[in-house]
Amino acid sequence: MLAPIGDWGTTPVDEAALNGWNNFLDKSAVGTVDPYNSQKVTKEERGAAWRGSKLFSYVINSKKMAIATFMEKNFGETWQSSKGEKRTDHYYKLFLDNYLKKDGDGNWIRKEEMWNKNSKGEITTPKKPK
Repeated sequence: MLAPIGDWGTTPVDEAALNGWNNFLDKSAVGTVDPYNSQKVTKEERGAAWRGSKLFSYVINSKKMAIATFMEKNFGETWQSSKGEKRTDHYYKLFLDNYLKKDGDGNWIRKEEMWNKNSKGEITTPKKPK
């Protein structure tokens, strides 16, 4: 199975984690009550959230750049800069439409038929269109 850092199928979950860390950083100063454990927020806790935010920002941006390159190469859809939309955002939305779907609870899950599997049956990479 792919490591989470290289697994494109987890990108929406990565974005949710990033939003959680950023929300915590925006709303929780040192000494305020942590909404998750009801204890006072420490400098170390904020530091950990900041590092998580920075790491996941990097991971997400790297994944989206790779996804955009894959989608542009394999789907041949052209991107128009006049739409006011960034190239990576355009192709990421196209990726979500083709390779993922939301379940009944609103969580993003893979469209299994759109992913390659290894000999153990584990999902590895997105299939290229025919």
